[in-house]
Amino acid sequence: MITHEYNLSYFEKDLGLPEGYLNFNGVIIDNETGNDLKSLDWQYDKANVTVVGFLFDDKLEICMKSKDDDDEFLEAVKLRLDSFKKTREMFAYNIKMERGNFEGLFGVTYPFKEIKPFDTKRPKEWFYKRLLKHKVIELKKEIDDPFAGNSVQCVNVWKEYIRSGVHNILYDVIKHNIACLIKERLIHLNREHFENRKLYPLTSDGWFDEGEK
Repeated sequence: MITHEYNLSYFEKDLGLPEGYLNFNGVIIDNETGNDLKSLDWQYDKANVTVVGFLFDDKLEICMKSKDDDDEFLEAVKLRLDSFKKTREMFAYNIKMERGNFEGLFGVTYPFKEIKPFDTKRPKEWFYKRLLKHKVIELKKEIDDPFAGNSVQCVNVWKEYIRSGVHNILYDVIKHNIACLIKERLIHLNREHFENRKLYPLTSDGWFDEGEK
């Protein structure tokens, strides 16, 4: 297993955000996988989870597999999840993924709350970009994501890692996971912005209008 821990103050300073802006007394959890979920017909419980990132208090913690069959990774992730379940509210951008992933791994249903502001197929990148476009948040630089929000690249990197055994290529996956966690925290912090129905109208059946805004 590979683990990394980062202080949120580093990212706040780098992005030009106030100190403590990203701190959170709940926990945001974001997973990356080593197989394409679309090819599994979105059966999240069958995913090969390779990375689990946690944003809580004033830090980020990343747990990553070092091989396909990594019991240490599974034990560490379950230990953290079980602890958070007892002590904090748990959040994910799209609860179908994280909840399904962990049900498949551990046979446990964890009580996630959803960060996604309303029911839509739009990815987190879309919501994050709208916060920038409407100047709800202003950053002095873009969040560092080598995959530009495209999580499918994590699948490709994992396959290449298993083939080659070169550890260094995994750091792009870790950077992507960090970027996802920070974007999700920014969306969660600014959920009220997306309640403006002039900017984000809903259709008569309650779904978000997928037209570009």
